[in-house]
Amino acid sequence: MAGLLQVVAETVSNAKSLYSSLSGCVKDIKDAPERCRELRREIGAIADIIDDLHDVISAKPDFAPSAALREMILDFSTMVNQMNEEVQLSRTKGVHRLMWPFSKDENERLLNRISRYKDTFNLTLNLQNASAFSSQWTNLCSLNSEKIQEDTKKIRMDTEKLRDDTGKLRGDTERIYSHVQTDRRDKIRNWIFSEDFNVRRTELQKTRLENTGQWFLDSEEFKSFVNGKYSCLLCEGVGSFPFPFHR
Repeated sequence: MAGLLQVVAETVSNAKSLYSSLSGCVKDIKDAPERCRELRREIGAIADIIDDLHDVISAKPDFAPSAALREMILDFSTMVNQMNEEVQLSRTKGVHRLMWPFSKDENERLLNRISRYKDTFNLTLNLQNASAFSSQWTNLCSLNSEKIQEDTKKIRMDTEKLRDDTGKLRGDTERIYSHVQTDRRDKIRNWIFSEDFNVRRTELQKTRLENTGQWFLDSEEFKSFVNGKYSCLLCEGVGSFPFPFHR
């Protein structure tokens, strides 16, 4: 792993050096074809990709490149070194230093090779980025899941406490209402008759003469009222207001 990392670092440096040398060639040689300029641009682009790949490998100690990827990196490194040698030779060897270092056919072959390298290295970067994103997403989902479980448990506990408090409040309300009703009933009863009714009734029963009021119970009007013939019985005493009885 350390050996591969060193190869990638050297390749990045050599690719950037090659890009700089090709830039000088294109500037110095006015007849350099457009494909040569494209070759320079592609070298610059793949140098950046290799640099990103170096960062990925450095940041992941457990990164295990496949045999195909390792071979591709070594192959690309070899190609960059050979291109650097050709460029340096063309710029120092007599009249040839004013010529573009690669023929048209060589240009085409180099562009095709660089395209394959770019596709492979980009695919590796995309897979690593996707793996990192997937790991981060999994961790985030795990954290969110734990947080949701904690929040759900807290909500359940709060709901149960609210239910208990509501039950207690309902019981207190019913007791207060019962107390108010009892107190109200006692006040009304005391307003009508302030003495103890049971005691008063017992006293009246003791002073009652035998057959008192029997004439009323034996009257046809009262019997008809009791038997359901009449729904209302109006009783009127001497010096008193009429008092109705309803069934």
